[in-house]
This record gives sequence, C-alpha cells and structure tokens, in this order.
Amino acid sequence: MKIIDKIKSHLKKTGEYDEKIIMEMMENALGHKGMYYWYYDIVNDISIQSKASQRDFNIPEVVEKYSEKYETIIPVHKDSMKDYTNQLKQVLEGKEECNCEIKLKDDKKDRWLNINYKVICDMAGKPVKAYGLAVDITDNKIIEMRYHNAMTKRIVSEKEIKISEKIIYSTIASEYDYVAYVNGINEEYTIFINENNSADNISAVSGKQYEQAKIYLINKYVIEEERERLINQTKLSYIYKQLEDSRELFIFFSSVIKGEIRRKKVRFSYMNREKKQLIVSEIDVSDIYIEEQKKNEILKNALLNAESANKAKLNFLSNMSHDLRTPMNAIVGMTELSMENIDNKEKVLEYL
Repeated sequence: MKIIDKIKSHLKKTGEYDEKIIMEMMENALGHKGMYYWYYDIVNDISIQSKASQRDFNIPEVVEKYSEKYETIIPVHKDSMKDYTNQLKQVLEGKEECNCEIKLKDDKKDRWLNINYKVICDMAGKPVKAYGLAVDITDNKIIEMRYHNAMTKRIVSEKEIKISEKIIYSTIASEYDYVAYVNGINEEYTIFINENNSADNISAVSGKQYEQAKIYLINKYVIEEERERLINQTKLSYIYKQLEDSRELFIFFSSVIKGEIRRKKVRFSYMNREKKQLIVSEIDVSDIYIEEQKKNEILKNALLNAESANKAKLNFLSNMSHDLRTPMNAIVGMTELSMENIDNKEKVLEYL
C-alpha cells in the first residue's frame, strides 16, 4: 500500500481524516531529492513513514509506540540523540513548530538532516497529530565543518589566528556573511567579513570589546522588534549556558540590508571549550525562510479548510437527525396504537 493510502486508512479508522492536509503535505515533498516525510498520530503514538524513509533508513512503514521505540528505530547518531529527543518532547507538548539539525548513523559517510515538525492540536489545545519533513543538509554541514576545522588547526595562540587565507576567504565569499573568532575570557575577536561576495573583498577586523561591538552592530542592522532578544541571546554568558549540553547554538533574526529585510542564521560553537574560544558564522537563509513560510501557510489553509468541512458535516448530521426524528416519532406512535388494538382490524388499518 502506498504511504498516502496508508495514512488515509489510518486516519479514517481514528475518525480524523483530513484529505487536504495530507495532499498538501505530500505534494510539497514529492519529487525533491533528499527529502523525507512522515505522519505522527500523537494520540495513538503511531508513526507512518514515507517510502523514501523506509528505503534509505530501513525504517518500518508503521511504527507503533513510536515515543518508546524511536531510539532503536531512527538512525540518529549518539551525538545528536539528545537534540532529537528534545524535539520529540516539544512535539508531544504541543509546540506548533519544532526544528533541529541531527547527524545520522551511517557506516559509509557522515550525513545530516534538518528536521521540521508541524504540530496540530484539537480545540482544547491538546496535540493530536504532527507532520514531519526532513531535508538532507549534508553538503552544507561538510562545508561548515571544513572551515571550522581549518580555523581550529591554524590557531597559534589566543591573540593570533593563522588560517589559510585562500581557503577561508573563498569559503566566506561563497557561503557566509562573515566568520569570526571570539575569545570569551578577554572578549577579543577577529571577524572575516564578506563585503561583496568576492574572495578579493574579504576584510579582517579585530577588536577587544565583543559585547560593546555586538550591541553596536545589532542596533545598526537588526530590525527594531528583534534587537532586545538578539542582544540577550548573543551574550557570552547565554551562549556558554546553551553550549553546556549541545555542540552548537543557532540563532535566527531579521536584518535590514540596503533597505531589504533578510533572514539570517548565526551559528556558535566551541573552538576550545576550556579556553572559552568560540567560532561564530552567519549565513543568509532568506530563501529557505520564505519557502518554509509558504509551506506553513499551505498547511494552515489546509487545516482551516478541513475544519470548515468537518463543521459542515456536523451541521448536516444535526439537521438530518432533526428531520428524521419527527416522522419517526409519528411512525412509532402509530405502531404502538396498532399494537394496542391488534384485535380490531379496522383500527389497525386506520393507524397503519
């Protein structure tokens, strides 16, 4: 049975069949290489996987007691299992949208996925089902790691960063807005800035007051409604706290560049945990963000359409019940009168 038919069959049994939501979900994922989708029935704790997930990860099509079995069924690397577990916890708590990046267990090569859940709750706010979409981001992660490792290997001291300029400049020009090194002990920093998407226009800026420089740049480039949040989330104390249990921290914000609002993603990770040395990089994710907003809008509209159809069905059944009840009462009444006069043929014929 095809995955879409399997999901339909399951939802029909539970009385929660929403055709439009399923179709929009599948249509957004079909035909895209490196994309995997699945349906999660939270109430009954059942996961239904796509054929791509079954084929590439050897996951059963239907997984019962998913919240208990996922650690043994889903091929998540041990370094990412905590992040995946936290995401599933957010799904079960009813968070509307959950996103995380995970590394997979693979003997042949390292692979990473970006996993996004869209959670749907009932009228009482209780989560009842979720739709998952995973995108293979291995190529981007390999590029990120290459230059993270290059920077790490080339550090001679806390005050001097010696990196292969040709490699780092070419990478920054093609992938990043900037790559920076921050010494959390004395707040010294060096930023390699991509000014015109060219390796010949990468400039290096160094300073000794990270917090002060950060606040200046946020106030200059970040949209006003996100400034306070970003200032708090980029404090060194906050970053170190978040990195206690994770290998990396991602922060998203909107920036105004030449009069245009662009969506940005900043990554923080340790270069040297003991010495409080950080690597910071920023990339533009506007195109991805816009695409995700479109998908979310499709899901939202599909949900509204499904709820409207369900309401119409309930109204129809209610009206039918009323219309049927009146003649049925008359039939029952006449039948009872006939039974009471069963020996009187004329009366029986009159009542019936």
